[in-house]
Amino acid sequence: MLTPRKWYRKTLARLRSLLTEESSPGRLALAFGLGALVGPTPTVGLHTVMAIGLAWIFRLNKVVAVVGSNVANPWTMAFFLYLDVKAGAWLLGRELPPFPSDMTLEQTWQWIEPRIVPAFVGYIPVGIITALVSGGIVYCLARFWSSQRDDEEEAGEEVG
Repeated sequence: MLTPRKWYRKTLARLRSLLTEESSPGRLALAFGLGALVGPTPTVGLHTVMAIGLAWIFRLNKVVAVVGSNVANPWTMAFFLYLDVKAGAWLLGRELPPFPSDMTLEQTWQWIEPRIVPAFVGYIPVGIITALVSGGIVYCLARFWSSQRDDEEEAGEEVG
């Protein structure tokens, strides 16, 4: 009988094998970092396509790249867009107009337009920092999982 604990362990083992299949910890970290690099882009909705395309170009694990691109998800995207715009405005030396409390629908574009270029410029440092931090975390985790797997294989050889 498949208990919840057995199901969890099997699922975790399958996920580990899928994520680490024929990949060193460094290549996994590169794939995840590449996905995390495209995650904060202001091109909402294209993150998955961009991650798969770049992973294909660089011959990296596409699944891991897509997972990495999901650092920007519905819960974090507003935060990333805010960081993109703020960083871009600072890099460009621009002062952005405040959000008016009585803005109408017709005035929305007037508020968005001055933030488009800063968002794309600000994405560059935000994306790089996100990629480096998340890639480093994935590298450490992959090394840990790899060493655990090696230890389990050695223990199996000693018994057999």
